[in-house]
Formats: sequence, structure tokens, C-alpha cells
Amino acid sequence: MHPDKLPDVLHPARFAKARLDIAGSFPQSRLLRLAELVGLQSDVDVELSFAETHFNRISVLGQLRCTVRLTCQRCLDEFDYILDAQVKLLVTTDEKDLAQAESEDFEALQVDADGSVTTVRLIEDELIVRLPIFPAHETLAACNADMLVRLRADLSTEPAVDKPVGSRPNPFAVLQSLKSPSEK
Repeated sequence: MHPDKLPDVLHPARFAKARLDIAGSFPQSRLLRLAELVGLQSDVDVELSFAETHFNRISVLGQLRCTVRLTCQRCLDEFDYILDAQVKLLVTTDEKDLAQAESEDFEALQVDADGSVTTVRLIEDELIVRLPIFPAHETLAACNADMLVRLRADLSTEPAVDKPVGSRPNPFAVLQSLKSPSEK
């Protein structure tokens, strides 16, 4: 396989038999699902190794790396984030395989009926699950200071407080008129 040229379709069983390693750059323009979630700032650097495990299972090990633009949830400013995904997959075809993959500290890679998986699906799936849940600058000092001041000011203002309970009319007061004179 030509260096830097990644195949469109991966055949893990065939690649493992050949002990194939692939490496290259995957164009960001093909990662449509990921682009809906984040701003892609670079192509994805891909390194994948295919092998058979000691249980004659097919494994895919490697690394995916790219830069994405995220919105900091502390200051609401955008920042670049290096998304670095360690790939440790075990090819699964049924539920039994899925349980075994998890017990061996692998993630499951479901392949199509012909034993293949598209390169774009594998890359996007692995990168999407590794997006941070709460994206934020590494330090508070890196946050947008003006926005933090504004947010602190908004939080420090007193919220509108309802009238104390004693000063409100009792909603059940109307029921007093239904009581008989002896109950009053």
C-alpha cells in the first residue's frame, strides 16, 4: 500500500493476516458527521495496525490525531483542542464477541457482513466518542477574562425573590366560607 494513501474500505481480517500497518492523513472534508459537532482545523493523522490476538481474534490498534475547534464552557470562547484517540478495537460479529471484547479491555468494532468497515466510519466513531464532555481551556487563565467578569457579575446579582409566604393570600381562604358556623 502506498504510504500516506489510506484505503476507503478496511478489511480487518485480510489486513491482520498480512500483519498490515497503515498510516497517513485522512482529509477533514470527508468527516461530515464530526464536522457537524466541532470545527475541524486539520486532517486526521492515522496510524493503525492489524493483527490476530492469541485467541485468533482480529485486533486493530493505533492512534488518531487531529485539531478541532471547541467552545469553552466556562467563558464561551472558542479554542483549538488536540483530539488524540488511542484505538484498541476487537472485531466483533455477534453478542458473544461483544462481551469478549469488553472483557479483554478492547472496544468492539462491528464490521459489515462482508467483514469490512469504511475508513471514514471507523475514524469518525473513534473521534466522536473521545470528544470532551465539558470542553474548557486547560487553565482558567486561558479563558476570555472579559467574559468571565461578565459571567461573575451575572451570577452575583440577587435573583428576583418572591414575596415571603406569610404575606401572600392563602389560596385555601375561600374554603373558610364553606365551613359551617360550628366548625369556625
